[in-house]
Amino acid sequence: MTMFLRPALRRGVTLLELLIVIMIVGLLTTAALKAYDTSLQAGRFSATRRTLEELASAIVGNPELVTHGTRIDFGYVGDLGRVPEKLQDLVSMPAGIDTGLWHGPYIINRVAENPNGYLTDAWGDSIRYNKETLTITSTRGMSYLQSDSWITRRLARNQNDVYRNTVQGLVLDAKGNPPAPNDTPFLRVSLAYAANFHWLSDTAFPISSGNFEFLQRVPIGNHAMTVRYVDTVLAETTRVEKTAAVTPGGKNWVEVHLPVPFRYGAP
Repeated sequence: MTMFLRPALRRGVTLLELLIVIMIVGLLTTAALKAYDTSLQAGRFSATRRTLEELASAIVGNPELVTHGTRIDFGYVGDLGRVPEKLQDLVSMPAGIDTGLWHGPYIINRVAENPNGYLTDAWGDSIRYNKETLTITSTRGMSYLQSDSWITRRLARNQNDVYRNTVQGLVLDAKGNPPAPNDTPFLRVSLAYAANFHWLSDTAFPISSGNFEFLQRVPIGNHAMTVRYVDTVLAETTRVEKTAAVTPGGKNWVEVHLPVPFRYGAP
């Protein structure tokens, strides 16, 4: 007896199976979008942090730039003795400053890429700058009311750190001796620096120990110091030029050795 076998029945995709597939695809897509968004936000965060750091370095300098143990970069404030009124002053010289103070632009690389790129964060929002609180801030594309989510870079702890620093020092002669009391009337130390967009010069008179001080009135920066000693007997004037690197929030020390002996000092 011959037997006939029926071919296997073709079974279609059920609605339930289709829904399951759609749900799985949806879950995978959602996960992928979340991962992409997380990566995108992380990239924006990092880019904005770099922008804020560049602005901070442009304004108050980069403390990591050091030569022979001395800091050499104090940015806009180191040149002009004052923070900028607005961020655009970092690129275009403001009006009303003494000749030779402004050495900008202070953010050349950023301006070369995008002339206004330094003014916005990676979310496309304007960076907020406050010269009173010494802060630069990105709101991260959020509401101005959500301050706990902002990115803020503080330029200094307070205004005193930027503008009111002390410079102390010691003057010794060629033999390593301090001046005698009779030498001090003929010995003076001058410090030239910028403050509020203008050149200033202060003078200090060392005491018989050779110590001198410019007390809590010097802004950060590399400032020119001149020590002048007059030998009245020989009618000779000796000058020594030094650079005082004034860092924020501390006492800055400068030691000066004259190439001649003091007239009335130790033999």
